[in-house]
Amino acid sequence: FHDASGATSAVLATVRNTYGGLHHYLVHPDRSGRATVDKDFHVSPFHDSSGHYTLSVPDPGESVDVAVVLHRDDAPPLRTSVRGEARAVGTGTVLGLALRRPLEPLAVSARIRVHGIRLWLRGLRIHPVPDADTADGRPDLVAPTESSPSRQAPAPDPSEEGPRRSGVPPVPHGLRATGFGLGFRALFALAVRRLPVRVELPDGTLLGGRAGDTSAPTMVVHRPRDFAHRVGAGASIGFGEAFMAGDWSSPDPAALLTEFARDLAGLVPAPLQRLRDVYIPRPPAHEHGAVERTRDNVSAHYDLSNELFALFLDDTMTYSSALFPDLPLRRGGAADDPAPSSSRELEPAQRAKIDALLDAAGVGPGSRVLEIGTGWGELCVRAAARGATVRSVTLSSEQRHLALERVRAAGLQDSVEIDLLDYRHVTGTYDAVVS
Repeated sequence: FHDASGATSAVLATVRNTYGGLHHYLVHPDRSGRATVDKDFHVSPFHDSSGHYTLSVPDPGESVDVAVVLHRDDAPPLRTSVRGEARAVGTGTVLGLALRRPLEPLAVSARIRVHGIRLWLRGLRIHPVPDADTADGRPDLVAPTESSPSRQAPAPDPSEEGPRRSGVPPVPHGLRATGFGLGFRALFALAVRRLPVRVELPDGTLLGGRAGDTSAPTMVVHRPRDFAHRVGAGASIGFGEAFMAGDWSSPDPAALLTEFARDLAGLVPAPLQRLRDVYIPRPPAHEHGAVERTRDNVSAHYDLSNELFALFLDDTMTYSSALFPDLPLRRGGAADDPAPSSSRELEPAQRAKIDALLDAAGVGPGSRVLEIGTGWGELCVRAAARGATVRSVTLSSEQRHLALERVRAAGLQDSVEIDLLDYRHVTGTYDAVVS
């Protein structure tokens, strides 16, 4: 819907759920095409109606790019996006699509149901559906009960103590997790004996090159079996998930991981390193950098939420290494080497890095600059403040939203354009290209 000036005033979002129910959300996007609305419609059998949606619905032009993120408490966000070239809708267009892909709706419906069955077999809980959210008064699905143990997660082993945390994938089971888990236990015991660390097991056993030194970086393994299964099935990702789940902990994780990192290449014997491709799965084909997949890949990382990234980035919201011009390079990791000690030192160092990049690219008054990858807007703001005209492109709707806010706050909106666009689709002539 548009107002008298032609600007977008509202967007109607229509949702159809698994049960044939239909719901409409009327949202009012801001100037960057972003809107938020509470979820109040039951869509999937595996999720209730809690949470809220963040929608990116910029005005369609030659292309259409819409993204929706469902945010819920204590659960990872769920994301989806639709993009494509805009076409005029007419009888011929619709008939042509129906003739070229006559069974596509049925095929999609079948794939959805097959995927749902797989999730149900993995033990995901089914939430009852309110009558108002079903079609034709269809009865609610019944949630699993104690009489259906096959749908429930296995009970925790009372013999293995330790903090259990929610929001982490369940412990892997099966031949792969068990077999590789046994191998990991043996390799882990050999590796830590060479390291200046101390590993405590639940039965009181101590491992490590400094097992008897209570001042050494310490790792407390609360659930050895779960820890081994996670790493056996997921390698380094499993190691991190085991920490998130509370399978192991440490009074000082940074000091502990530093010791592991010092000899990272030697923790696995060289003959076994040749089997890396067998043990660690290759990246899925859908994560390759093809144009048609890049939007989803970027969204899966950067659209988690700007608030999340603000937790661990400095106020400039800048990734990668900073430039500390007044500090010597650290060599050899000596303890007495100077090093930045607080975020107050990090922020000017990040700006020094950006200024050095702009200097190297010769960016100044009147420069036409293309920035590939907007981030959260710090570089394009600093380039525009020099008098440059900046076109910045990103595939993250969340980053674009915050970057536009920061550009407006700096009063530079007439000098900066931020497009939701793959860099491979950029045209034009520029004095400098920065990333």
